[in-house]
Amino acid sequence: MTLFLASWGANDEIRARALETLREYVREFPGTPGRGLRETEWTGPVHVAWVSGDGPATAEESTADRLSLVDGVAIGASGDSVVTAAAVASGPPGELCRDPELDGQFAILDATRSTLDIAVDTLGLCLLHWCRTPDGWFVSNRVEPLARLAGKTAIDEDAATAFLSVGWVTGERTLVAGVRTVPGGAHWSWRPEEEPVFAKPRDPLRIIGMPRASVDIPALRDDLVARCAAVGDWLGGVESGLTSGLDSRLLFMVLRAADVNTVYITGGAPDSPDVRVSRQIADTYGIDRRYIPPLPEDEIRANWHRISRQLLAQNDGMVSLWQASDLMRPPVAAPVSLWGVGGAIGRSFYGMPRDLLEFRRGALRRRFVDKQAKDADGLLTAEGTATIRRRLRGFADDVLAGGTPPGVLSDAFLTLELIGRWAAPNAHKIHPVPVFAPLSTRPWLRAAFSMSPVRRYSEPLHYRLFQLLAPGEDIANHPSGQWRSQLPYLNLCHGYARQKVLQNSGRDPLGFRARILEDVRRDVAARCLDRKSSSLWNVVSRPVFEAVMSDRTGPERRAPMARSLYAAITLFEYEALRTGSFDDVASPVGP
Repeated sequence: MTLFLASWGANDEIRARALETLREYVREFPGTPGRGLRETEWTGPVHVAWVSGDGPATAEESTADRLSLVDGVAIGASGDSVVTAAAVASGPPGELCRDPELDGQFAILDATRSTLDIAVDTLGLCLLHWCRTPDGWFVSNRVEPLARLAGKTAIDEDAATAFLSVGWVTGERTLVAGVRTVPGGAHWSWRPEEEPVFAKPRDPLRIIGMPRASVDIPALRDDLVARCAAVGDWLGGVESGLTSGLDSRLLFMVLRAADVNTVYITGGAPDSPDVRVSRQIADTYGIDRRYIPPLPEDEIRANWHRISRQLLAQNDGMVSLWQASDLMRPPVAAPVSLWGVGGAIGRSFYGMPRDLLEFRRGALRRRFVDKQAKDADGLLTAEGTATIRRRLRGFADDVLAGGTPPGVLSDAFLTLELIGRWAAPNAHKIHPVPVFAPLSTRPWLRAAFSMSPVRRYSEPLHYRLFQLLAPGEDIANHPSGQWRSQLPYLNLCHGYARQKVLQNSGRDPLGFRARILEDVRRDVAARCLDRKSSSLWNVVSRPVFEAVMSDRTGPERRAPMARSLYAAITLFEYEALRTGSFDDVASPVGP
């Protein structure tokens, strides 16, 4: 993990403040070893302050005249090698940043005394943020240093509305008003005497709207295997989750084919489907599988204030406290962690038979908005509901304006938003090491969007790759017991049953987090309700929140609302953190 704060056009006073701001922010990562805080010492319009964590040394290349940083995992256009900071520094400034075939999940900074280039991967899974003030342009891979340096404290109400309704901060916003996210696929550059250039050489919409074509499955297999092999060779080994789901099992088979030294991790209750199936796979193939037992609820209760603060501070409030318990998991067992996120792109996960049979543009747009705009179990205000519906309509119009077929709208939202915006902060919430997601790389995206949504609904990429990688083996069976028909339209007959299987409620029983919520309810309710003048009450309905969190409402009523309640609490606690009142004590609410 490398943290940095870069500027263009800032004077010496602002540069000194930037260095001190980063120095203070690093304290939010206690216990993280590092190689010290540094800054560029050249003259010119560019300044960078950075701290190197315990990630790979290949993430940084620094000389007296140039600094190149690579956060995450960048894969070269050939697909068989990892792009290191030394590789970035070996070419002209910005050359690799503008490469349209640069793959992986990465954020790159390439700086000289008079040039500044930044780049992110196709979906933006490795985050960069920016702001502009009268003092110059500023870029960082965390929101908080920018907010502190620019003195921005206000919460972005539109972003908060999306977080409560959809489940993440959508588009290019962050929870801090005035700080934005660099869009996926971008390459931005600054040069003296020129206007900044905001290019998008890896624009994901070009893939999402690509014409239909046949998919070369053996070539896709080879592309995935080559990328995983490159990552394994880079650092000598990886960690990867192993569950009963399709995506993690497909990733297992790809890693096996690539002969990557892998530690497999499975968590959950001993009798859960994930644990049972992963144990069977480990016994069959003789792999290194490590089991993480259910997290200790007593420890979470006792340390709630500390771990909730840590999650909020390290992830800019964009990861819900619903996931605070994840901070209790053991350290990552390898220098890089692999994640199966993105596999759902290949199965039209948001698609439902009714939508896939609809061809009217207006009807599809209306259903899309109706399906995605949620009222957070009544917690979202009427004003907030109107806002999120307006933003979703704007998303639909932007996607369709580029010529994308209307039937692709739900899958575009899945790809650009759920994968690109929800997964991005979640990829780094507990990982001080790079995260690599093979099923979110460009070969996978191209293969998925070469097919129609109806064709994707059969999960043909999973089905055919399983046949290539594990022909006749039990691991290639579908979790439901039977693969869907591979014939378009006939495959729509059993959609609802499949959706229930894929959701696999046994993985994450609601009761665990609902019990934690009951334990901390009075305290967090008091803290939220004590913020009487907060602008967040324009987003969260105070009467509903107060009623649901009171003693008059029983746990059985709150439990189904737990995810929404955690989201609302996250917003208020992040606001408290940003305004310096997180450690204040509030009087518990009564009946």
